[in-house]
Amino acid sequence: MSSFSIQVASGMLKSPKIVTSEPKISIIHLNKQSITTSIDAINLVEDHDECFALCLTEHWKTEDQLRDYNVKNFKLISSYCRGSSQEHGGSAVYIKEPFIAKAREDISSLSERSVFECSAAEVRIDGKKIVVLSIYRTENPQILIDKLDQILCDLVDKDSIIFLAGDFNLDMLLDGVGWPGTLKTFLSSFDIKPSIKDYTRIQGNKKSCIDNIFTNLDIFDSVIFNPHTSDHTAQKVKFELNNIDSNITKKRIFNNENKDYFKLMLSNVDWVSVIETLEVDDQWDTFMNIVQKIFVNCFPLKEINTTNKKKCQQCLQNDDIRNCKSRLDILFTLSSNNDEYKDIYRAEK
Repeated sequence: MSSFSIQVASGMLKSPKIVTSEPKISIIHLNKQSITTSIDAINLVEDHDECFALCLTEHWKTEDQLRDYNVKNFKLISSYCRGSSQEHGGSAVYIKEPFIAKAREDISSLSERSVFECSAAEVRIDGKKIVVLSIYRTENPQILIDKLDQILCDLVDKDSIIFLAGDFNLDMLLDGVGWPGTLKTFLSSFDIKPSIKDYTRIQGNKKSCIDNIFTNLDIFDSVIFNPHTSDHTAQKVKFELNNIDSNITKKRIFNNENKDYFKLMLSNVDWVSVIETLEVDDQWDTFMNIVQKIFVNCFPLKEINTTNKKKCQQCLQNDDIRNCKSRLDILFTLSSNNDEYKDIYRAEK
């Protein structure tokens, strides 16, 4: 049993599906506020045997300094560090040994001081790809959303298990209000939801849920616990790999019909609420909330069975079928610009 004080998060998904079979694995996020003051507490993570990934924010170290601090049984895979040890901030992802992981430099390279301090790692467990991001943000939430949009469009198409862990400095208990609501709506368009709905930082009478682990998993358990290293609690998401159907992925379908419907819905919007808002930032929040709600409604996520796609790929290994498809592709392109090829295309098909 861990020496941490464990609390079950009071705000998991509505009607969560609890998986009772083992084994489960977990991911933990902790805002440390300087790794020198909390390295012993971090090493207590070894009591959480099932933890495969540890995400840290606010380590307050340079790259050289961070490498000098070892987390027992874990390997540092990716990190973001500010230029001086006198500066705060930073993020890191540690993966438990002996799991094989790699840094996702294509993601971490998008980091920007204060607004998107991101480290990222990819690990494969039981044939499933898991991508873990550790994020620290203090300024300009719009840049955070823009960066995540660029990242998630790629990850969702590649059928990845996604974890966005970190200190976002946005109180996710303010449901539907301002930037927290905008972030939640945006992430929901990728079928990603917050796992924690309880206080993660308590300062006197001020309580907030600014730390979280967002995920596209549908079934998981979430808890918070207090390692007593800062005024932040830590968060843990526990899940079972065997319960994930790797043949099912979720994608948005775009066609002329739903695009036209999207334009129609936008044309019918009463923008008075935006116009009457005095502050520019508040105007943008109101505008984005309206547009994102319409977008999600017009282009909902659909479950796609990737098994059929794999069968098609296997079929294309046949030379005759592959050559036939190549001819059809050419004829289809020609017929789109010249009516003379339409009959030839139909006959070939």
